[in-house]
Amino acid sequence: MKKNIFRWLSIFFLAVVCVGFASCGDDDEEVLPSSVNPGNSSASDEQSDEQSDEQSDEQPDKQQKIVYDYIVVDGLAYQTFTNGNATVIARKDVDGGKYEGDIRIPNTVAYNGITFNVTGIGDNAFYYCLNLTSITLPNNLKRIGRYAFAGGNSKISSITIPESVTDIEEGAFVGCYGLTSIKIPSSVTVIKDDVFRSCRGLTSITIPNTVKSIGATAFMFCNSLTSITIPNSVTKIGNSVFQQCQSLRHITIPASVTSIGFQVFLACPQLKTVTILGNITTIETGTFSNCKNLTSVTIPNSVTNIKQGAFSGCTGLTSITIPGSVTNIDSEVFYGCTNLTSVKCLSNAVPVTGRIAFGRTPQSTATLYVPASSVNAYKAADQWKDFGTISSL
Repeated sequence: MKKNIFRWLSIFFLAVVCVGFASCGDDDEEVLPSSVNPGNSSASDEQSDEQSDEQSDEQPDKQQKIVYDYIVVDGLAYQTFTNGNATVIARKDVDGGKYEGDIRIPNTVAYNGITFNVTGIGDNAFYYCLNLTSITLPNNLKRIGRYAFAGGNSKISSITIPESVTDIEEGAFVGCYGLTSIKIPSSVTVIKDDVFRSCRGLTSITIPNTVKSIGATAFMFCNSLTSITIPNSVTKIGNSVFQQCQSLRHITIPASVTSIGFQVFLACPQLKTVTILGNITTIETGTFSNCKNLTSVTIPNSVTNIKQGAFSGCTGLTSITIPGSVTNIDSEVFYGCTNLTSVKCLSNAVPVTGRIAFGRTPQSTATLYVPASSVNAYKAADQWKDFGTISSL
């Protein structure tokens, strides 16, 4: 009898424990977050992808937005968002088409009874649209995406960018060969990398005094650009900004500029005069290399370092004045300046000078002018002692 009672008590105890475990399992499932719930993983991933795509397409707008739909209205494809904005995107991303002819982007677009404000042009939206002949942008546009009009269009000669635009992204107009003039609105503060690279027909560009920096290669290969005014709001000029601008003749770097990148004017064959007013400390590597018609350069007293090959191959340069602030001249700085016959170095202490700084110049027949108290020091210094004549200033 006792054995039977013990057996039934054991069975009852096990049943209670099992029920308890089952109940705990149900509670865990009820509080499981949707983000890790296997049943909701697909929807979560899709929403994450949509938000990521949208954020890269309209970076300046910090409001949280969710993609509403992808639509085509009157031949233009849009990505629409639940915050009431829309971005023009490439036709191929929606129905496989491509833009051509005259395009007028409206200020608003209606779909399913909802009106959206057109505030963006997406990345690559008009990329390689070679038969696009004109484009009119909406008045409430905020952003022009990366490489939006890139790809070699030669039929658009001008584009009016509205004052509402705050961001013109990297490479937006790369290779717009037919573009002859452009005015950047005062709402823009940064000219980003590559924006107008290879706009070979560009002869005129207006930069507002709101711009603070010009990105790398922004005007590289703009072969028809003869002059450009850099406003005194600019503090930084990136690498190779004007490299191989075949027609550029004169330029003044304003006093506001504190940094100039390397090879900024590399191989500008028509460049004749450069005036640097900025408070820069370094003339970077290859800045004026192979500017064969360069005859005059004004180097400011703030410069302490002239880097490798900065003036190499400037065959039109006949004279140069090195300010007294310069303490270092790298190798090959004046290499190949075959007509350099007069050098004035205002530094009392002989600058640290790299190898063949004056290589392939007529140094043996050229004249070096230095402070009277330093003549003997220059006559004894490598790279300087080889001047044919060393005289006091």
